[in-house]
Amino acid sequence: MTFRTGGGLRFSTTRRLTAIKAPQPTDLDVSWMPRVRGGNDQGQVGACAMFAMGDWSEIMWAHNISDADRIAVYKATCRTLGRGDEGLTYQEAFDSAKDAGWLPGARGLVEVDDFSRLAEQPILAAYKVTPAWQYASDQGCLDESQPDTDLGGHAVCVIAHGTPPNLPEGVWIENHWVPWGWNGLGVMTRDLHARTCRELWIIE
Repeated sequence: MTFRTGGGLRFSTTRRLTAIKAPQPTDLDVSWMPRVRGGNDQGQVGACAMFAMGDWSEIMWAHNISDADRIAVYKATCRTLGRGDEGLTYQEAFDSAKDAGWLPGARGLVEVDDFSRLAEQPILAAYKVTPAWQYASDQGCLDESQPDTDLGGHAVCVIAHGTPPNLPEGVWIENHWVPWGWNGLGVMTRDLHARTCRELWIIE
């Protein structure tokens, strides 16, 4: 398996989220899985924030945004910003996705500290990638026994939180590496999430 170290996310802040709230009973059934297409692949391109924007748009508006379209918008944005394949912040990806028509009516990004808005929309998340991601099982379970070695930043969508029916407990994400996890979906424990999450965003 080829492992992409980090995916090229440029963090817009340097703080670690420390206010992750304990899940409430009402969180347990929150899931966007029925709307997830899955199977997208950013390849070796550092376009993870742009892919996460595409995933968000597909879930919320049923858009079908191909890998090629996501990469094309990403590369055009990098050219406009005068940089190579170094990744984007979520704000940069949001601006480009809005210009591309993926986010109709969206006004902006708002940083949040927990999953309380997950019932309204998927949450855009930025993580410190660790070897746990490299050893995700075919069912998508990230291997928490691995060390928290920092392999870079990565952007994904949080699509479920708690214990969806017949699925493991934890934080479910839509990723965009193929092959990886369960058709691009993965689940981590709340503890691994709290240790490695760097940013959470919603779109308004």
